[in-house]
Amino acid sequence: MRQTFSTSGIMIRRTDFGEADLITTFLTSDMGKVAAIAKYAR
Repeated sequence: MRQTFSTSGIMIRRTDFGEADLITTFLTSDMGKVAAIAKYAR
């Protein structure tokens, strides 16, 4: 299930995933800690 939202935050972790993707973890003031997959981000 895809979700799209917009918020400001600080990236606290970035991990390579597969050939071109990243798993990212952000710390935001309104949503707390958020993990996401960034497709084709490398």
